[in-house]
Amino acid sequence: MSEFTGTKKVATSLILLGLAISLGVLAGKRYPEWRQNRDHEQKLNAIRTGEATELQAGRLFPNLQILDTEGTASNTDDLLEQNDSVILLLTTDCEPCHDSIFHWSRSVASITDVQFLFLAVDEPGLVYDYAQSLEFPVPLYCDDTQRLATEFGVNLYPTIVGVDQNKRIRFVRHGLDSDFDPPTAAELLRSQIDGEKTAQSGEE
Repeated sequence: MSEFTGTKKVATSLILLGLAISLGVLAGKRYPEWRQNRDHEQKLNAIRTGEATELQAGRLFPNLQILDTEGTASNTDDLLEQNDSVILLLTTDCEPCHDSIFHWSRSVASITDVQFLFLAVDEPGLVYDYAQSLEFPVPLYCDDTQRLATEFGVNLYPTIVGVDQNKRIRFVRHGLDSDFDPPTAAELLRSQIDGEKTAQSGEE
């Protein structure tokens, strides 16, 4: 084998090796995006096929076992029973969620006829650390099983859900703007409930 042929083979091997490395790096960069798209599509398919129930007005809020920041387990059915409630769904690494809690925590205590709950779809340790970083304490819980995401298609945060004392969802709002504060959320929930009561009275 000539020196030229040997050099050519080495050069070809190096080119192929470089190409393989480049493809591997590219695949590594694209894998999280691919996995995120796959997970999102699985959630949508679960909703389409009836394996999951999307949170929407008129349906009952799911009964979940959740943990508070001390690790004590509760059921959402027990927390919501006989309480008109506004639930803010969040993740601890969501900057808009953090801004929402920062602003909402200042005013929720002044609203006595509507219960406010903050429910994070994260591991308990992350939620505990997150709670310690808040300037104002809030009723923060953890859905560490992530059932809201896997079974009910919740993948936009923050999501605000208004629930009446019969655990029926009255409104679902994705995202948050500066005009939608706790008093506004409470008033929206009241108007939804009062509107139905008025309609029922008119039918009698």
